[in-house]
Amino acid sequence: MEARFEISWTATGDRQFQLKTDGGEVILQSESYKTFSGCTNGIASCKDHAPYERFYVRCKRGTSEGFHLRAANNRVLGRGPCRRAAVLTEADIVTIKKFAPSAEIQDKTR
Repeated sequence: MEARFEISWTATGDRQFQLKTDGGEVILQSESYKTFSGCTNGIASCKDHAPYERFYVRCKRGTSEGFHLRAANNRVLGRGPCRRAAVLTEADIVTIKKFAPSAEIQDKTR
């Protein structure tokens, strides 16, 4: 398995990035960014922080489980999908730790 960052437009005309598996599944989604450079800086920070367990915050949303990837300044870099089982959330985190640091970036906004 591999992963890639994709930069795309939001419904409001901002940019966002998603980390997708080679099967196209979104395993991390960012906030929106006004500028392209802000978005690429967010990806760079994600790549820097992704390998380290201390930057992942698990959370429950009703009966589902999810997580946030945070920067050292506690800013949310991205959110993971809600899963019905903790084992699936942990599998997403393992994938992000392994592949995000070297993931290629595809810009779908140009």
